[in-house]
Amino acid sequence: MIRADHMAEHGSECDDGPMSEPVLVATHGTPDADAVVRRAATLADAFGAQLHAVSVIQPIDVHAPVGPPGAAKLVEANAALEDQAAAALRRATEIGAAHRCEVVEHVRRGEPAHAIVQLADDIGAGVIVIGSRGLDPAGRYVLGSVPERVLFDAHGHDVFVVRSSPT
Repeated sequence: MIRADHMAEHGSECDDGPMSEPVLVATHGTPDADAVVRRAATLADAFGAQLHAVSVIQPIDVHAPVGPPGAAKLVEANAALEDQAAAALRRATEIGAAHRCEVVEHVRRGEPAHAIVQLADDIGAGVIVIGSRGLDPAGRYVLGSVPERVLFDAHGHDVFVVRSSPT
């Protein structure tokens, strides 16, 4: 096993030098997500790569007619999701600065795994860093697994999954 700090300092026999493609990290601003951002910032710093952070806002699907009070609640809920995404990206930028990394912030809307992989394609990311809560099989069946879908859909990108505690 070769440590990232060794590779950044000495290179690798299989590589001509430090990684030049950006590192993309997905975040939603929780303490577990902050740990994922710290890991991504460490990688970006070690390899001299640009760090991009993305927070994905999943649309609120309503499958019934909504009257004015319901519509107002949906607008409030959407505004709260926008605020949460902005706060997560501000936090990622703070963490990046502590690791000597300038962070390029992205907000995407849609299904999280698809949005993350699409952004990775758009920026030419060398690696996607994403957290995993370690759900049991029943939890993955009910809730789905964004890291699992990213792993299967991220053709052309390495994926680094950072394990966090289950919630």
